Amino acid sequence: MRAAGDVRYEGSYTELVVHDDPETPPSPGRTVSVTFAGDPESYEASLAAGDLALDVVVAEGAAYVRGNDAFAQRSGLAAARDGFVCLASASALDDWQPLLDPSLLVEQLLRSAEEVAVMPPAADAETAELVMGGSESPTGHLTVAAVGAPLPLEFLAGDGSGDGRFSFAGWGEDVAVTAPEDLAQGC
Repeated sequence: MRAAGDVRYEGSYTELVVHDDPETPPSPGRTVSVTFAGDPESYEASLAAGDLALDVVVAEGAAYVRGNDAFAQRSGLAAARDGFVCLASASALDDWQPLLDPSLLVEQLLRSAEEVAVMPPAADAETAELVMGGSESPTGHLTVAAVGAPLPLEFLAGDGSGDGRFSFAGWGEDVAVTAPEDLAQGC
């Protein structure tokens, strides 16, 4: 995946809230969503988690963020409400990993599974399926290309902690990323 170059992906994960009362079924909680285009060194992304939303651009060796009121308040970057703010260091985005690194995201998703099994594809199939979890109760499916490099195309998962879906496209297609022009605070 790291050698494949740029990619576009989007997805979301909704946490399930388990209540203290065992009679009350779990209910949907916070949803975290992402759209991403580029590679871990140069990309544009939009992220949301609950009431917080932000846009991120990493280009030309610098990182920039712009967000809503909730993001500005929690991050201490008041100027981010008015436009992009250049960050002193990209490490300020560490809280949003692995969402800002597609290969790290897939690695984390696969690592969380107790078991991973590859389902043999048909001879002329264009995709192959990896099944996560025990054979009795799978918790997720990762669809990868069966022709060429086995690059991820779609990930679906659901268990007692929540449900997620991520789709990947355009592996290796150049994504032109430039530094934002509407800066509220420069570098």
